[in-house]
Amino acid sequence: IMDDATAEKKKKMRIGGIFETISAIILPVIPAMAGTGILKGIITIMTSYLGFDSASALIKMMTIAADCVFYFLPFFIAWSAAKRFKTDTALALMCAGFMLYPTMTAGLAEGASPMSLFGLPIPFVKYASSSIPIILTVLVLKYVYQFFDKIIPQMLKLVFVPMFTALVMCPIALGVTGPIANYISKGIAWLFTGMFAVSPLLAGAVIGATRSLLVFTGMHLSLGAVCLQNITQYGYDYILPVNTMGTLAIVGTCLGVWVKAKKEENKSVAMSAFISSFIGITEPGIYGVLLKYKKALIADIIAGGVAGAFVAVGGGHAPALRGAAGQAEGDQAALVAGGVAALAGGERPGGALLQAGKARRLQPGGCSGRRVIGAGAVLNIFHQLVGCLHGKASFFHYYRAVSYTHLRAH
Repeated sequence: IMDDATAEKKKKMRIGGIFETISAIILPVIPAMAGTGILKGIITIMTSYLGFDSASALIKMMTIAADCVFYFLPFFIAWSAAKRFKTDTALALMCAGFMLYPTMTAGLAEGASPMSLFGLPIPFVKYASSSIPIILTVLVLKYVYQFFDKIIPQMLKLVFVPMFTALVMCPIALGVTGPIANYISKGIAWLFTGMFAVSPLLAGAVIGATRSLLVFTGMHLSLGAVCLQNITQYGYDYILPVNTMGTLAIVGTCLGVWVKAKKEENKSVAMSAFISSFIGITEPGIYGVLLKYKKALIADIIAGGVAGAFVAVGGGHAPALRGAAGQAEGDQAALVAGGVAALAGGERPGGALLQAGKARRLQPGGCSGRRVIGAGAVLNIFHQLVGCLHGKASFFHYYRAVSYTHLRAH
């Protein structure tokens, strides 16, 4: 018979338990992310359309206010993860400091080769705005700290437990748990590029479906480099329009959860996430909504995948690293078809989008999977129709200017 502690450990080892843990860690940071994410969109509007000088003191101060949470996100996540994993908060913040130490950021900016510590490579990886590396690091910290706290005599703990913990955790954080997500993301970027050469339909479906998961793990940053390389080499990119389908699926999912949620707290989180996601800052929607409601995540994945497949097959491409929806050229009908496909699947009771689960309500907010998927599709169609019918419409310009603010800034 399992005791409560053993049962809790087994629960955390399940996929659902992992998502629940990560969501619980990031949830306290959501309000700050949502608020500063909206501020990012306001700054873009001010500088792009209202004539404000990006070099002015006002814009610089607003940019600092908007970027600080995202740039120093590892510190916020470290604080919350330390509480979740029940380990030392100060040492968790120390681990975040390892990742954003000037030596590491300077090496990244210079494109320096990895350092080597007794044969262990220490690559210069971008940790700003990341979450998974610091979560893994704090998890390891918990056991390293417990080990030294157990073997070091009481009278020496105050000094030597932190000292030995720092000595062990620094190479682990910078050489193992930190870079692991970067290594995986590079492999994913290579895989996605290869898939387009083999089957645009498959590539569009996979990229659109996994957009929220890639942002959730921070692995989307490597795709940004691939997109920029494609634009430089070919004059256009084919991944950005597919990414936009995934982004709009997140937007619609958040709106659907807000419409159907019963509790005021859940409605508040969903609406904040919707507004933030609408201007391109999708992290609040992913961490605060998709990871909290399993059927919402399923809705986002399927709708994004279906729409992404249509866009890729229709030859949608982006000539610049700006909002992919607004920049997509070529077969605009494919962009509309993507939204139509998502709507059709989401509104038919027997459609594929609902076969992933029979439950009609989400817990604890109580949201219908059909309504959530349908809301995402409606927004998808709306954005694409505006672009097709008006081309240079001011609203469409607004969306494409701000939808990838976070991607351009980080």
